[in-house]
Amino acid sequence: MKETLKLILTLTIISCISGLVLAFVNGKTKDKIALIKSEAKVEAMNSVLPAHDNDPMKDAYRPSGSDSNIVFYVAKSADKFVGAAFDTSTMSGFSGYIGVMVGVNADNEISAIQILSQNETPGLGANITKNSFLNQFKNMMIPTDATLKVKKDGGKVEQITGATISSRAVSEAISSGLKVFEANKKEIITND
Repeated sequence: MKETLKLILTLTIISCISGLVLAFVNGKTKDKIALIKSEAKVEAMNSVLPAHDNDPMKDAYRPSGSDSNIVFYVAKSADKFVGAAFDTSTMSGFSGYIGVMVGVNADNEISAIQILSQNETPGLGANITKNSFLNQFKNMMIPTDATLKVKKDGGKVEQITGATISSRAVSEAISSGLKVFEANKKEIITND
């Protein structure tokens, strides 16, 4: 009995010290981590947008009354709409969450996409981050129903061999954002 209490007390002390150390480290690094994530998001946003001369973060538009939490970062050149970027996501990847930054332009095309976050299988689903997959979306016309599908499902998106689930998930994430864009297009374009 005495040994059991000694063991419980030792484990409790070790757990408390470990918790305090983790809390301290989290407190010291959380701002830096948030800054790095924010910079990565801005970099991805600028990489998918057409050339612009404004700050899309300042000209952001959030649809009102929408069940979506998508924010559109509006790009302008000489005060004229040239495109918008938005980040969207899905939990339908082979390993769950996939985050995507999507750019659209004034010609009703997807200007480009970037994968923000993914945990897909290395060498298979993780190939969604490669240019060979991403480049197929450049200047792709937005379908009238704003739905992208992989070729296996009758669409135009070339799926990655052995990773159809990941390819399908990216298409699904893009489609969900495009539907919100199309539903709010007039307001996004005229956003002041």
